[in-house]
Amino acid sequence: MSDGMRALADRIAGEAGRSHVVLCGRGTTALWLALRAIARRDGPGEVILPDLLCFTALEGVLLAGFTPVFADVLSGRFTLDPGDVERKVTPRTRAILVAHLFGHIADLDAIRAAAPGVPIIEDAVQGLGGCIDGKPVGAWGDVAFVSFDPHKMIDGRGGAVIGDDVALMDAIATDAVRLPALPDFDLSVLDAMLPAPAARGMADMLRRDAPALLRPFDDAGENVDRITAGWDTLADRVAARNANAAWLAERLKDLPLVPPDLRAGDAIWRYTISAPTPILARRIVYAMEAAGLSGSDLYPPLSALFGQATGASRFAGRLLNLFVDESATPDMLARTGDAIAGLRALQTHRDLTPNLSSVGVGAGRQARPDTP
Repeated sequence: MSDGMRALADRIAGEAGRSHVVLCGRGTTALWLALRAIARRDGPGEVILPDLLCFTALEGVLLAGFTPVFADVLSGRFTLDPGDVERKVTPRTRAILVAHLFGHIADLDAIRAAAPGVPIIEDAVQGLGGCIDGKPVGAWGDVAFVSFDPHKMIDGRGGAVIGDDVALMDAIATDAVRLPALPDFDLSVLDAMLPAPAARGMADMLRRDAPALLRPFDDAGENVDRITAGWDTLADRVAARNANAAWLAERLKDLPLVPPDLRAGDAIWRYTISAPTPILARRIVYAMEAAGLSGSDLYPPLSALFGQATGASRFAGRLLNLFVDESATPDMLARTGDAIAGLRALQTHRDLTPNLSSVGVGAGRQARPDTP
């Protein structure tokens, strides 16, 4: 490990209040390393994860040989529903992946109470800079991981696993130094989840993607400097993001949109709204694109890939992410508000259904699991 990498690892450990950090190539690598160490310690089994999440997280779970179990997310927060976690825990549960999706900080205490003794892997990528009762994101899981990228909370290239369990972190470090060499992947869990042709196709895709997903850390001085600089400015940038999110909440409050539930401690990565219908959600995206503005409709439910469903399936198609990062100037925010407010189809829907904005985006309950 270079002096720059050692200094960066120490910096990350200090920011999270943890004792050990292992640097790696990206967030998916970090998740895979953590799960691989848990598998060797506790054996194979199931990992509970939120149904709304980046697809690469699912790839990390599968490449580590675990069966994914999809749990519902809370409406307006988009974080794991502790009640559904409790319903999904079985004797084969080996870990729970808890993500602070879109910068909304998950209720780690409630999730831990729903599954006593089950290790929590804290996905701190989108909530980096947030806190719970003054304790920073990344400090709550049995093990946590972060990711660095120009589109994440901190610029750069790479990821890191963070924790205090010496034996577990040593196992993670041992695997990390072997990268980019990869093991033979046991993807037999797919055989029980998909028809044979689909299982083979997904297994082939995972093996093809693995070299890009599972990489060593880029120790170039320029990369280390960018990540370090990102930590230096994180608090100010989180404050700016949260202020931009609050501005959008005020600007859009009279429209037939369901806003997110913003709370103290959040570190908003994207401001996520729910349109009345999936079609209107697409119309908003098109209107923003026509105005030269950034927005996205990320993360269809992962469970749908396996013919399953959670409550998230009812509203995921209506979600829109509005950018609130440092590139979002006051002019861009104003133009975003104007583009959405000026959409005639949305105005018409408001006139027809004036009380829609009081309707929640989801009930936070399981909806007929394991059915297409």
